[in-house]
Amino acid sequence: MPTLDEEEATARVGTEINRIYHSHLLPVEEVSRYHYFHEPEWTLDEITSKPHVMFLGQYSTGKTTFIEHLVGRSFPGQSIGPEPTTDKFTVLLDGPDDRIIPGQSLTVKSNLPYRGLEQFGSAFLERFEGAQFRSELLSKVTLIDTPGVLSGKKQKIDRHYDFAGVAGWFIERCDMIMLMFDTDKLDISDEFSSVIKKLSGHESKVRVILNKADQVDSQRLMKVYGALLWSLGQVMQVSEVVKVYVGNFRSGPLQNDYNASLFDLEKESLMKDFLDIPRGAAIRKINRFVKRARKVKVHALLLDYMKGEMPMIMGKAKKQNEMADDLETIYETLQIRENVARADFPEMTSFREHLKEVELNKLPKLKKSLMEILEGVFSVEVPRLMESIPGSESINQTDPVVLLRQMLISGLPILKHARSGKPQVRWLYCDPSVTTLYWSKKPMADLGALVKDKSRTVPLGAVKEIRKGTELDPDHIPKLGTAVLRRKAKPSDLPLCLSLVLPKRTVDLQCCDKAEAMILFGNLSQHLMDLRSSNRDNDGYDDRLSECFTTTSSSHVESDESSSASGVPCIREQSSMVLEQDDSYDQEENSQPEPMTA
Repeated sequence: MPTLDEEEATARVGTEINRIYHSHLLPVEEVSRYHYFHEPEWTLDEITSKPHVMFLGQYSTGKTTFIEHLVGRSFPGQSIGPEPTTDKFTVLLDGPDDRIIPGQSLTVKSNLPYRGLEQFGSAFLERFEGAQFRSELLSKVTLIDTPGVLSGKKQKIDRHYDFAGVAGWFIERCDMIMLMFDTDKLDISDEFSSVIKKLSGHESKVRVILNKADQVDSQRLMKVYGALLWSLGQVMQVSEVVKVYVGNFRSGPLQNDYNASLFDLEKESLMKDFLDIPRGAAIRKINRFVKRARKVKVHALLLDYMKGEMPMIMGKAKKQNEMADDLETIYETLQIRENVARADFPEMTSFREHLKEVELNKLPKLKKSLMEILEGVFSVEVPRLMESIPGSESINQTDPVVLLRQMLISGLPILKHARSGKPQVRWLYCDPSVTTLYWSKKPMADLGALVKDKSRTVPLGAVKEIRKGTELDPDHIPKLGTAVLRRKAKPSDLPLCLSLVLPKRTVDLQCCDKAEAMILFGNLSQHLMDLRSSNRDNDGYDDRLSECFTTTSSSHVESDESSSASGVPCIREQSSMVLEQDDSYDQEENSQPEPMTA
């Protein structure tokens, strides 16, 4: 749980974000009609709200029972049973007395962030309620219990509201999503599949739980575990293996104690993850704000570009329709021209539908001064916010892997400096486990080609140091940065630069703004320290899990030493890789440090 300083920092960050939002972001949203195209205006209650955790899963997988275990008691309106019992979205709130708050009241209360749910209509609000009671946990975190997802013939039941849409609304705003299965309910129905697809782009929030695992023996458990991984891989469409917590997440003794030590380890790991949510609340607020600011920037640039392509007099409607049909080309053009990430562009189908109801030529002109104010969010305000948080030097200790994956998995546009030629726009990527960085000349949908080309690859295990452009070069004091940056980068751009220092070369990158550079440097530095630490302590948590499975199931199934949870080489193996030089790609890719001087 957070300390008093961390709670004060979180409250201060929320207040500051609200100020920056109204002074820097909201004017651009209003001019560009962002609220019509995407999402409503942010309210103070949404910005400053407590962290939210949502529990999703089919009926009778133990969602409500797990919540009861967490809060240490039953709660108003609670219902538990083998058939669908929880038929409402229930928000658990801390309060002085036990009572039920109707959904209509929740959406109009000034201190709660649920006003946006009014868009789903009265049919949903009748199935939405709050359960208020006194709880120390709820004073830090808000929990959301959901109706069991229907399967089989039960899917024919009409809920009278958009269940997947409501789940998606909460997914956008939640800090963690518990996706629950049990050993008897591994099938993913059409309704469940539509909900899981809403998790796209939010995979870092998801914790998959295989509940009631004490009801089967070790051999059966391993089969169930493998089947669950396969089913999730078909729906979630992620390249990495999903982490699944296995156990019985309720109070009371286990039904079978075959894997008791494994269940204890899994429960300990999940609870540590869960209890750390409030500690990283300030960072997540900043990340969500930056994410929104980037989307607003891209949306404004997109509409301004399309408005500029409109004819002066005749054929305006025709031209607008042509552009709506050719959004893919427009996105690619703007992405390269403005050096923005593809992940920040709006979803095409939805944007195209909204575009039909707007006359581009009647939109107000996007003033340059407004965009300069918006750029101040990235260059001034966000770095200042991050420095105001206790421990800002290692600000991303919360989870650097998660934050790096969010930044790089879809490609981050950067400038890459080289010893010859001009700096070039490149897209920086990472593998799902964030042990290797790649870069390409253009956005890539498939990293397969990059993985094979070692000239565009940097295993982080081989990196000696990550150096800011404004830091002293230890081999050439009092010079700053690296040899390449000193020759190729402008002095004014050094705060935007960072370098990966390898034994025989450097990889020198320049970010779009100071905020991005600070976030990338902080997370890469912390992650590199974590990799080195895990390299020194190789017999940790994963080995203990493997040992539990092996020892407890020896009478049922032989262990498979060749299997691997991730399929990714360990850091020692990556550190010994030889970085091949490929002159056929780009001579610029290999940046050598300047020779030592006497």
